[in-house]
Amino acid sequence: MKKQQYIFTFVIFFIYLAAVFYVTIFSKHPYISESGEYRYNLNLNFIEFLIHNQFESLTFKLKNIGGNFVMFIPLGFLVPILINKSVHSIKISKIWITTFIGALLSLVIELIQLFTYYGIFDINDIVLNVLGTTGGFLLLYSCKLIFATSTRS
Repeated sequence: MKKQQYIFTFVIFFIYLAAVFYVTIFSKHPYISESGEYRYNLNLNFIEFLIHNQFESLTFKLKNIGGNFVMFIPLGFLVPILINKSVHSIKISKIWITTFIGALLSLVIELIQLFTYYGIFDINDIVLNVLGTTGGFLLLYSCKLIFATSTRS
């Protein structure tokens, strides 16, 4: 990758990170329930999440699930592009590095939400974010494979 392309990708990456932090933290108001307690979810159960919470509509739940997944797809695209040159000497595959970075970013966001009360800490968000990151990675490499196959023909 040429230096200008790398710099452009790096700038896009930081704009993306700023947008993610804005959406997940800075656009929120501190959340404390009427009883004065902070709400968080440490249950890793999507079925229970979808069915048993009577206070949230199914539409809200689907937007939450889709949003958490979709929001991290660009990370799965950008990280492998940015680490392309630096990973050749490391024996760890790009998918593991990308997934780790997605998990780390998601954990940082959720911990900020937990300690600042801006947003709600939810373990399901971390799982969905990691799945979105991995999905973005797989989508990128699928596109590369299709493009490489079509250019050979």
